[in-house]
Amino acid sequence: MSEGNSWGGNNWSELTRCSCGLRAKIRTSWTLANPAMRFLGFPNYGKNGACGFFSWYDPPTCARGRQVFPKLVDKVAALEEFVNEVARLEDVVQRYRTRQKWLVITLISIMLLNGLFLLQNS
Repeated sequence: MSEGNSWGGNNWSELTRCSCGLRAKIRTSWTLANPAMRFLGFPNYGKNGACGFFSWYDPPTCARGRQVFPKLVDKVAALEEFVNEVARLEDVVQRYRTRQKWLVITLISIMLLNGLFLLQNS
């Protein structure tokens, strides 16, 4: 399925080539200034000899979007932190349950051995 932009309909990643003649790649900006905006960039970005090709793929984000996006990013980060903490606590609970099982088994074994010892000595 062809991925086009919402305002041009063309698949720019197939049509656009950078200054080096390589097909541009669609990337996503996660900066607060350009939240979640896609752009076309040099496929070897960050490597030596990069031509620095850049072109926006999406239209500019509206003012409301720029206002809401940072709050959403903060909420997602807080939720991810919460999920990680819950997973950590689940691991702790599982370790304690395992210890508890072994303690119960050990206690029952000691009680049975003590009962046998008392029966033999009576």
